[in-house]
Amino acid sequence: MGAACSSSPHPVEPSISGSTTSSKTPGSNPDPTTTRTDPQIPMTPPSSSSSSSTKTTNTNIHTIDQPALTIFSGTFNINAAQLNQSDAKLWLTDNKAQIATIVCLAFQECGSAPNEITPVPKNAIESPRPPESPSHVYTPKEYCRQNLKPAEAEANNEFLAVLKGALPSHKLVADLALGESPTGGKIEINGKETEWYGYVRLVVFYKGAEQLECQSVISPVGGKDSSFGQKNQYRENNSPDKGAVGLYITNFNLTLMSLHLYGTNKYNTLENKFDVMRRKQLKTINDTFALSIGPQFAKSIKIIMGDFNFRCEALGVTVEDKDRGGKDFETISAMVKEGKKNQMKMRELYRKHDRLRLWMDWFKKNGSKPDASASEEFGSPSDYPHFFTSCEDVFASENISLVSPTFTYSVGDKEPRSYNEKRTPSWTDRVLYSQNEFVLNAVGKSSSVVCSDHEPVFALFTRRSNSIKDRNRRQSRLEFYQDDKQIWISPNASNLERSKREVSAKERMDREAKNRELVQARARERSTRG
Repeated sequence: MGAACSSSPHPVEPSISGSTTSSKTPGSNPDPTTTRTDPQIPMTPPSSSSSSSTKTTNTNIHTIDQPALTIFSGTFNINAAQLNQSDAKLWLTDNKAQIATIVCLAFQECGSAPNEITPVPKNAIESPRPPESPSHVYTPKEYCRQNLKPAEAEANNEFLAVLKGALPSHKLVADLALGESPTGGKIEINGKETEWYGYVRLVVFYKGAEQLECQSVISPVGGKDSSFGQKNQYRENNSPDKGAVGLYITNFNLTLMSLHLYGTNKYNTLENKFDVMRRKQLKTINDTFALSIGPQFAKSIKIIMGDFNFRCEALGVTVEDKDRGGKDFETISAMVKEGKKNQMKMRELYRKHDRLRLWMDWFKKNGSKPDASASEEFGSPSDYPHFFTSCEDVFASENISLVSPTFTYSVGDKEPRSYNEKRTPSWTDRVLYSQNEFVLNAVGKSSSVVCSDHEPVFALFTRRSNSIKDRNRRQSRLEFYQDDKQIWISPNASNLERSKREVSAKERMDREAKNRELVQARARERSTRG
């Protein structure tokens, strides 16, 4: 299927503007065991007239109005493995990607790159680089280098065939990549060792009839030496081993992004050292997109996916605790084990120990203060990417069960998978979204996909709309429900019945006991205050 995305065939120098937009800081969320009406995720209790076959005592069914635009997003650090049909079914089909208008899939360490990058990045220039060219533009050899071996081309064809097979009603509209071919291990180039794991890639599918107007952007921010020889080395902090590729769709004022940030690659080192590098990379990526797309980037609604590489870290740890399988690993692993039994414990781990959560919370509290003093740990607001102003993490929603950390596992390890002591269990794989512009319908991970040391993550959104056209349009209904393992979505009640899974009596009793404990705790708290 041909692309349905139009773009300028040549890069155009963008206008530079300092205009920004602001967003309200999200309020705190109540306890996840309570059901409520929420301005971010509207929930309607099931009708009492529902048939007994829906078993509403076991499962909360929520119905929402479906606006014109529905987006399925997924991110997967695939560890240079080939995505097969079975994994695509588990990750995409079983989680109803096919019902979405737009499907955007972010890959990191992808084993292949597109034969032709579509659309051509707006900040791409022809080789050789003119001496006076701005720093945020790149020649093809500066952002995507392939070994051109037939095996990689065949791998790419197979990769796309699997995705298209899972999305037969969608058209491919964008296929972007950043990086070099995976080397399959360490190699020596001019006396130096280097290893490349694969590409940062963004693949976008669309089910609508209209022609999309698109602009793509690339932003390499890594520091790795090229595997193609010394003469092909990259500018400082501009290697494509890390960075972002993105697509701006004018029709929807929508920015989609796939990124991969600096990893934790040393033991006996506290995470803040690596966090500072990741924050700088996020700031550079934000600024590159703003320069390339123009003022509309700041105003656009956003879905930003990828391996952010921020880790969990126990409070009060020292460098001695950060050894392989050391105290930090043991402490966080124990918290995850407790969290799998008690959702409140999983939430506590996320809120207090997830490093990206801590950085985003600090910025949301201090980012709008012009006189905010710099923090020794968190820096100053000007060090952060502007999109932190309006974007939130899908895992932050307390209306849904928080999944366990998505990294790091042993490749091929069957369920129930155990965490590999090489790295501390962490939610490295994230989806950020413009919270005030989208309704978050579903979020989860596909634990049965075991081809990588990461697990693939997914989220489903509907675009908020207050336009007269959309209000007068005959509304379709989108129903979804949640059990203890993941959220299922279906376009109507009959499909809901076909896809619904039983929740055991024991699981139901456990949830009811947790609710009773919560009610009793609140009663004690009120009594103490009284």
